[in-house]
This record gives sequence, structure tokens and C-alpha cells, in this order.
Amino acid sequence: MYVIINAETGEIEMSCAGHNPAFVVSGRGMEKAIHEKSSKGLPLGILEDYAYESVSFKLKKDDLLFLYTDGVTEARNSNDKEYGESSLKKFLTRPRSKNIAGALLEEVETFSRSTKQHDDITAVSIEFTGRN
Repeated sequence: MYVIINAETGEIEMSCAGHNPAFVVSGRGMEKAIHEKSSKGLPLGILEDYAYESVSFKLKKDDLLFLYTDGVTEARNSNDKEYGESSLKKFLTRPRSKNIAGALLEEVETFSRSTKQHDDITAVSIEFTGRN
């Protein structure tokens, strides 16, 4: 996932190489909406001269851009159940903490309960606060 962010305007340009979609969470409190953002693209290195697409969109004030690796959604518990995209979306609709990625890591670790993970667990959250 490659993302260019204009911190002044909230404009985003994003390209994806087979990565999970990004989520934009709009709104605060109980009125939140989640929008999936992605572009088509093969994983890097599959084809030598592959032309990657990009998508552009604009964040509104207080929107949250959330990026994550598949290790988040594929984290398993002792019953071999995955955390899953639906659990991630439920997490993203809760009231925001100051450290969203850290809070998600805690939740995934609690869900996994010391089950050895098979993949990295990485998350990045960016909140657009608008112009000063």
C-alpha cells in the first residue's frame, strides 16, 4: 500500500499491490460510517512491467484513515477462529482512543490469548483534523 497524504487539504492518493483495503471512518460518536478504499493491483514482483492503478479521494474533518496488514484480520484464537474484518469494523466504530492502533493491538492480543501468530500484525491510523 502506497499512500500520499496532503496534510493541508486531506487529499489522498493511494495505490495497492494486493494489500487489504484501507478504511475511512467518518463521523464521531454514534453516527459513524466506514468506507472501503482500494485499488486493483497484483502483489509486487509478480509481473515485471505491471502498471499499478491509483485512487484519489479527500478526507473530511475528523475522518480517520486506517491501514492494516492481513495479520490483524487473520489473527486466530485458541479455537482457530479468525479475528476477521467484521471484528475490525466493529472496533473502528467504537469511540476513538488517542492511540487507535495500540488499542487494536491490545484487542487482537486479548482475542488471540497467547496463540502464536503466523503473520505480522501492523496497523496505522491517521486522523485528519482539518486546517488550523
